[in-house]
Amino acid sequence: MFGVKAKIRYINPLVKSKEGYIRIDKLSESARKDIEKALNYRTIKYAYLDFEF
Repeated sequence: MFGVKAKIRYINPLVKSKEGYIRIDKLSESARKDIEKALNYRTIKYAYLDFEF
């Protein structure tokens, strides 16, 4: 199935650790995987917009 690369917005916050402030994807493997999954997400081939003018 073909997918459409959609504009994805996500947050990779800074968190305080013993070494100082670090991005959460460097601290948590789970967060890194979730961010990668979001960035690689492809929508279905067609989009439907339901609005009235």
